[in-house]
Amino acid sequence: MQKSKLISLLKTLKKDELKAFDKFLQSPYHNSSQKLLVFFRLISKHHKNDYTNTRLDKEKVFKKIYPNAPVYQDSNIRNLMALLKQQIEYFLFIESVQNTYKGQQKNSDGPLE
Repeated sequence: MQKSKLISLLKTLKKDELKAFDKFLQSPYHNSSQKLLVFFRLISKHHKNDYTNTRLDKEKVFKKIYPNAPVYQDSNIRNLMALLKQQIEYFLFIESVQNTYKGQQKNSDGPLE
């Protein structure tokens, strides 16, 4: 998991962006999966360690998210990883649009037309 595209993307986020993304994931408008929020919170704890902790093993994370599952299912973790990566990219897009809009408002004398 440490060498995944998801972890590479998470490494680019600053602490305040991680907090804002957590709020983003809490919104039912943007996320309907409680497991995705739990997954994000489990792995984002390792941001300060640059995501190198051995606790980021897929099977260990799986057991925390699916404690009653009889066997490890890699497809579940891969799906969560892909969905989380997609959500981060969407979040960053929204942040970029908002920052652009705020910049345009500052440089404008009146309302945008």
